[in-house]
Amino acid sequence: MSTSALRPGAVAWIDISTTDIEAVRPFYESVLGWRIEDGGEESGHYHLAHVGDRLVAGLMPVTPESAAMVPGTRDAWIVSLGVTDLEAAVARARAEGATIHHEPMTLPDGGLFAFVSDPSGVDLGLMQIAEGAEQTFDGETVGSPAWAELWSDDYARAREFYTRVVGWELNDDMVSDSFRYARHMIDGEPAIALADATLEESVEGGRWHVYFKVDDVDAALARAEAAGGRAASAVDDTPFGRLVTVTDPAGAVFRLVQ
Repeated sequence: MSTSALRPGAVAWIDISTTDIEAVRPFYESVLGWRIEDGGEESGHYHLAHVGDRLVAGLMPVTPESAAMVPGTRDAWIVSLGVTDLEAAVARARAEGATIHHEPMTLPDGGLFAFVSDPSGVDLGLMQIAEGAEQTFDGETVGSPAWAELWSDDYARAREFYTRVVGWELNDDMVSDSFRYARHMIDGEPAIALADATLEESVEGGRWHVYFKVDDVDAALARAEAAGGRAASAVDDTPFGRLVTVTDPAGAVFRLVQ
């Protein structure tokens, strides 16, 4: 999906929760060519990743304090979705069974953000769409996020939750009895997907899969392995590109797409 105005239900931001920032920072710099800057003590050493001059992701070190605030915190990529009214979205999330970890707050850049877990325990950010905000994925720039999907252990419940809370309009053209993969469409184009992990033995459910664009999957995988990561799947040629699932040095899972 090309860079355009951010729309409700689309990805507003991605960041990684990591227990080993010292290993993970050079890993992503090597694999994806990121320039990563430490925000300093005032930000809790939240790191910002750039591709060229463009912000593409955040890296959030897990501390004992943050782990206590969000029980079950693990090394994982987390997606934040755009909403038009954050207070109302949080109220809907609460009514639909979400756990609210952080009520709406103002970020250093002036944005409004809340942090929740959906009814299945998947961490999720909600971010009010600011005027002029662009959606996160451009699908073309090497090193940038290109796609995201939620693999849920409770597909039916997740479908209800995300439809009601963030307004997903899920297209079922890739849904069958043996494979459930529904895409939220914006202006006829896919923006994000929900998948049923219980029908895929090779996929661990209850997590987001974020895809990053590379120009050569095999070369990027070699860099990942040299930097302490490992392949979590075979490299696969698919109708959507050449793909591989990778685990970073701290255990967070993501995908590379060529």
